[in-house]
Amino acid sequence: MSNRLPWLADHTLNASEAEKIIDANADFDVRNCRLLGEGWDFRSFLVNDHWVFRFPKRRSEADRLVRERQLLDALTLPVNVPKFEIWFAQPTAFHLPIAGYRYIPGTPLDEFPPERINLVCLGTQLGSVLKALHRTDLTKPTPKSHPLFEFKDDLDEHLRIGKNYLPPAIFGQVSASIEEAWKLEPVVHHVTIHADFRPEHILLNARKEVVAIIDWADMCSSWRWYDFGLLWLWGGNQLLDSMVAQYGSLLDRNNRSLLCGFAFLCALAGIANKLKGEGPDIQVFVDQLTYRCAELDGLMI
Repeated sequence: MSNRLPWLADHTLNASEAEKIIDANADFDVRNCRLLGEGWDFRSFLVNDHWVFRFPKRRSEADRLVRERQLLDALTLPVNVPKFEIWFAQPTAFHLPIAGYRYIPGTPLDEFPPERINLVCLGTQLGSVLKALHRTDLTKPTPKSHPLFEFKDDLDEHLRIGKNYLPPAIFGQVSASIEEAWKLEPVVHHVTIHADFRPEHILLNARKEVVAIIDWADMCSSWRWYDFGLLWLWGGNQLLDSMVAQYGSLLDRNNRSLLCGFAFLCALAGIANKLKGEGPDIQVFVDQLTYRCAELDGLMI
């Protein structure tokens, strides 16, 4: 297994330290500060129950934060997105830029089991969001490649780990789906995508309606169906079909196969990352793969 740990920071930072840094740079008094969330590349702190401050975990992420700020300034969607109203380009007492945006109340979608959500209504909302996003043309074109190319170097490792943790029948379906997807040579039309469109980045209100999409640092031009794959992995065919119907673009058989392969590889990567100490419990991915394999024949019709 690879020893790479891409989520490790090049510095330590807790809520008390973040509070002192923000207080030294902000033009308001900091009354309270707590860690709101931590991903692979950024830590977010909620300040005064009103502002979210995003701190890069490594110097390599500073340019991505600058780019994210520029893209979000130009982005308009039918739901809320963060706008970096506070920007410390060269802050006192910290070596990297810091962004601040108004806190958007909401509960991440991944905190709900799919059976507690109206998947048709959710899919309609998400399809509208992606339709608007994919029409924006905010990001620069990138060289076209196979949609699964990013997994090429780790494919054998992911399959080996999956074989150890999945029931044989499920692993057989998963590996066959991935093998089929790799053999396809799709015509890929690039659009501006979120590129990390997963349940934890989708916020719902008390009525379980989508109110915001967060964490836009990976935004780029790429294969449009990337933004559908992880939602299918979480919510299945009913959610995917509703998203596609509202989106209004044909998801043909080849792209369906690629979408399955992409989602399955993401789940296997999730298992591998958990073994290295990061991410949800392995059983979450095992359950998702089991449920999606039960739907796979229907998806391929």
